[in-house]
Amino acid sequence: MKRTVAIQVGAISFLDEGIEPVLDIFQESAGINALYLATHTFDRGTGGRQIEGHPLPNHGVQEYDQDFRGGNFATTHERFYRNTFIRGFEAPESDTNGRDIIADLLPETQKRGIGIYCWINENPYAPISTYLDNFALVSEIDPWGRPSGTPCFNHP
Repeated sequence: MKRTVAIQVGAISFLDEGIEPVLDIFQESAGINALYLATHTFDRGTGGRQIEGHPLPNHGVQEYDQDFRGGNFATTHERFYRNTFIRGFEAPESDTNGRDIIADLLPETQKRGIGIYCWINENPYAPISTYLDNFALVSEIDPWGRPSGTPCFNHP
């Protein structure tokens, strides 16, 4: 049985430094064979560059991303949302806008035998409801476990 050696990583690492160089570092330094890829996050800590107040790493863009908003870093298939109130959750960051990190990564990760596990992160201190209109209408429980809005599905 093959052991999984994974790392959590946001799209910005690949966009800043390039797919092949980042995967090279992961494989050479730690034998990584799986990525927990932050494909949908509104949390700068998982989707952006370094959080202000912490030292910048010795690689990549050497600046803090003060205006990080986050969202979906992969293709949003509108047909799955057409009968919902959910709209406009693509990550608007200028260097990611219009890119699909999964589609960009797949050819190289498949060639290397690296698995991708899409990771959706919701930070209660940067709630999605701050960015998306009508989020409470499709949310049953808020990040603190309290009922919020109208349920999005009718449960039997």
